[in-house]
Amino acid sequence: MTPTAPRKRIFSSYSNPFRKEKPLGMKPPRPIDEEIQDLQSRTPGNLSIRHNPSRIRNRLKRLRIVQEVRDQKLRVKRELHRRRDEQEAQLRAEGKDVTSLRKPRLTLDSKRDEDATLTAHAKEIVAEELVHAETLDEFGEYFDGTRIVKVAITTSIGCTNKGTLQFIDDFIKVLGGVISYIPREELQIRQLAVRLIDEGFTSVIIVHEDRDIITHMMMMALPMGPTAWFRMTNVYTHKELVGSGVPIPDCPPEVIMNNFKTRLGRRVGRMIQSMLSREEHLRARQVITFHNQRDFIFFRAYRYIFENKDKKDPTSEVIVRMHELGPQFTLKLKWLQKGLFDPHNEEYEWFYRPEMDHHSRTRFFL
Repeated sequence: MTPTAPRKRIFSSYSNPFRKEKPLGMKPPRPIDEEIQDLQSRTPGNLSIRHNPSRIRNRLKRLRIVQEVRDQKLRVKRELHRRRDEQEAQLRAEGKDVTSLRKPRLTLDSKRDEDATLTAHAKEIVAEELVHAETLDEFGEYFDGTRIVKVAITTSIGCTNKGTLQFIDDFIKVLGGVISYIPREELQIRQLAVRLIDEGFTSVIIVHEDRDIITHMMMMALPMGPTAWFRMTNVYTHKELVGSGVPIPDCPPEVIMNNFKTRLGRRVGRMIQSMLSREEHLRARQVITFHNQRDFIFFRAYRYIFENKDKKDPTSEVIVRMHELGPQFTLKLKWLQKGLFDPHNEEYEWFYRPEMDHHSRTRFFL
């Protein structure tokens, strides 16, 4: 059998995108603006090909136009940054403020819906009424300094999880010994509150767990209330935080309450603050923060120190270094009930419903 010669492959003119011309990468292409104008003239209506390159059927032209659009945007962005840097340098040389040149970042917090209580607090008359009302509420004695803080903390019935007990131990230490652990035994919440009132406690914190995982926290002001129920997430004990420090015992920390602005937020913030000692030991340099952001309350504990940036030069810039102590957790308010906890005669000041989140992503309550 004689070998046959290899068959010659025949390419049609449609299979070769370049036909008899050289590839686009080997010859200078037409200016991109001419191609866009040519394609726009074939497109019905005023639809811009530059903003909708997917209408271009030729893959090579489509990719080239997309890349040109990206390059043009990058050139414009760099030019705007260069001009802004020149203006900032000129203003700094003149000793003026440069923050007005930078465009503020749009976040959910900056775009939050207007709250009626926030608008009312800006008015002088309403602000005076708010201060007067807060001096007469359940926490007025604490802020006047006439009440000695004595807080009890306990767990849900039958709690034996070591992680929950470790969290309570860390929480007691970081708050400077103001909180005392009370065994829950088999007492109901109402019975426990009555017993603690007789013993002279001003507040009680109950840490709830489900399947050995901390899920909720209840705060109750004694003896008049109110009672708050929070969902707890992202709970980390001192041992679970890598490189965390150890708080100095019996030294109440400094307290920072941040971003509690609405009427409900101020009430929740005052309730949390009434469970903390007013005697801050500044020499211990310990601080705890309750930071409210988008209705999530973040708890953090730190130790800080001021030192010179250059340790060898005492006249150098002073900087702050921080060391986290732990624990850390996140709270989200579920309801706020008037008076002591009563499951039979509920009278809520505020109650969370799931449909509240579907109303608007920029609607916050604290």
